[in-house]
Amino acid sequence: MLAVDVGLFLSGVAVGAVVFVLCALPFVAPWRMRLRWLLAAQTPDPFTGFAYAPRLVMREVTIEDVCVNDDVIDVCVADAQSGRRVVLRRDTRDEIVQLKRWCALELPLLLVLCDDDTAQLGGPDATVSGLHAVRQIA
Repeated sequence: MLAVDVGLFLSGVAVGAVVFVLCALPFVAPWRMRLRWLLAAQTPDPFTGFAYAPRLVMREVTIEDVCVNDDVIDVCVADAQSGRRVVLRRDTRDEIVQLKRWCALELPLLLVLCDDDTAQLGGPDATVSGLHAVRQIA
């Protein structure tokens, strides 16, 4: 009887370890894989049709150019899927080094557009918020 209990215990531990690894994988994966996982998580459920957060629009983008004029930063980002370009504006120069570093490294970033016309750019090590969409470029 003891051998059966030990066998059940060990199989339970093994199943628990597998479940833990599968749950923790998105948080320790490389940035590109985490970004793809975040973008896939927003797709609607095929059975119920419900989306996770319908008021948020998330896109994979890369920064093409960062322009600094007085106290305003203009960031030109390109959508990875459609190729459309959008100019985002930030009214302070706080994050200029971070934005220029992302531009130089050509990192894929997570662009989150909210209902109140604000936007956030998320990268592997930081998030830049307080951006506003100014115009689209064809």
